Amino acid sequence: MPGSCRARRAASWGCVMSEAGTGSPTGPEPRGAVRLIFQYEGDEVRLVSSRHIDKVVPPDDEAETDEERQGFYAEVRGAYDRVLRRRLLHAPVRRDAEVFTDEGDRALSRIPVERPSGVFSLVVPDLEEADYVALVERREPDRPGFAALPSELIRVPLRGTDPGDGS
Repeated sequence: MPGSCRARRAASWGCVMSEAGTGSPTGPEPRGAVRLIFQYEGDEVRLVSSRHIDKVVPPDDEAETDEERQGFYAEVRGAYDRVLRRRLLHAPVRRDAEVFTDEGDRALSRIPVERPSGVFSLVVPDLEEADYVALVERREPDRPGFAALPSELIRVPLRGTDPGDGS
């Protein structure tokens, strides 16, 4: 997608190394990328397909600075669950819907969806030391002053299985 790094970031996901990683400021060198397609219904997320692609994944500086922020994250992890790269995802699971209203000043409104369902995709760097990708949601804490609580939605191995290629 042509345009700025921010526009490219919205189209695919780039990443940066977390504090737990080592190496250069931008992290380990990728060997291409893996496109992952997920399907969700309610809070259940499952991998639909996985395919290696020849693509450069741009860095995502936003994820490094907003590590404790609420929201969805994709984390490429290696041995001992070490986070190699992290990417902030902008609402991959849609829990509300945009609807037309009869209100004169607000023609559109957002309403909660009882059981959300849909599909989303991610492009992650194919790092030699990466074992899996974890999708993590950090929700509002129960008590004020505490960090957002992380909850792992799904863990997808990056080696040995490739649903999209039939391996």
